[in-house]
Amino acid sequence: MDAATAFFEAMLAQVYKVRDKESGFRGGPAYYMTKGLNQKGIGYLFAVLMTITFGIVFVMLQSNTIANAYDEAFRVNTTVSGIIVAILVGLVIFGGAKSIAKVATVIVPVMAALYLILVIVVLVMNYDMILPMLQTIVMNAFGFEEASGGAIGAAIINGFQRELLSNEAGMGSAPNAAASAAVRHPVQQGLIQSLGVYFDTIIVCTATAIVILMYTDLSFGAILGVQLVWTLADLFMAVLAIINLMMVVALSPLVFELMRDYNAQKDRGDSPIFYTKNITYPLPEDNEWGDEDYRKYSPKEDK
Repeated sequence: MDAATAFFEAMLAQVYKVRDKESGFRGGPAYYMTKGLNQKGIGYLFAVLMTITFGIVFVMLQSNTIANAYDEAFRVNTTVSGIIVAILVGLVIFGGAKSIAKVATVIVPVMAALYLILVIVVLVMNYDMILPMLQTIVMNAFGFEEASGGAIGAAIINGFQRELLSNEAGMGSAPNAAASAAVRHPVQQGLIQSLGVYFDTIIVCTATAIVILMYTDLSFGAILGVQLVWTLADLFMAVLAIINLMMVVALSPLVFELMRDYNAQKDRGDSPIFYTKNITYPLPEDNEWGDEDYRKYSPKEDK
């Protein structure tokens, strides 16, 4: 479901993107709400909520988590950690969208690779705990005690909350980044976006769960002090997701038409290129696609 949601919202972000002052693109839910559905009020509200969520709530959550982790592991003062994080993030953010993209392009793949290598090392060093860990998963997933106590339902709800925080599919944040890409057809960005959900949720999050479950004396005390922060994050995520998903459903006829156009070109053996004349769904006159060959915006190897 998350992959499908990411697929839809990334395509819509591509269709309704606009060109920015740096000759790049920007867009996202606020754009397809105002330009695609003429819901300016909802678009403005969503933009404000997005700013609060990512500018305040998530910053509190992530900085708090980082500071607590360094305090628990290395006894680094939380104030010192907070200042260091603020300086490093500020250097990246104030460099603009291109700076953020460049840093993320370098850090994210390296971070993911090192993290997965670390998980493998932990598994090798603690191979004798693998079977007990699997037993714990099976017993808690199908145990009668958990079913009768309603623990399964609570686990599912909590899983959805943490999953949304992890991959952000449906929340409306990822499309802002998806809109900045230069692709030849919106479906291409949708496919890339959905692939990211699989990698993040199935691979990285599963690796995290494995390491946590192998620590049998886990007692979730490190997070009790920040319950308010997590509650705020869950609340704002839910509000963003509800608004965004309603708008995505309303624009789903356009998404399905884009998919038909993409598949028709693939079936002919062509490399799909999006032309507005190929679809019947009405688009705003100031859209960035037009009827020109969009390959002129693609990387050099595609020219």
